[in-house]
Amino acid sequence: SIHVSGKGYNKPGWVVASTYSCKEGEAWSCHKIMAVELKNNGRVLNLAHTYNCRQLYGIYWSEPHAAVNRDFTRIYFNSDAGVCDERAEVYLVDVPSFS
Repeated sequence: SIHVSGKGYNKPGWVVASTYSCKEGEAWSCHKIMAVELKNNGRVLNLAHTYNCRQLYGIYWSEPHAAVNRDFTRIYFNSDAGVCDERAEVYLVDVPSFS
């Protein structure tokens, strides 16, 4: 599954994607927070691993649901650190500058 946050208004052409509950096991895109450039042959920048529950259908409250700030300098997401219950914490990713 994937969630997309396009709230980084000051960095047009980019979104944040968070993935979880991957049906393809450990595919390259599973359980990650990524910056995705919205253009042909756009870049995908891996920013963090979520380490959320690996069950196919985990607990809703521990799904990452990453959200980016307006300047695309911070991303917040949930994770239960793989314990598969509702004890999720909120994590912060400081996004390095990129163009």
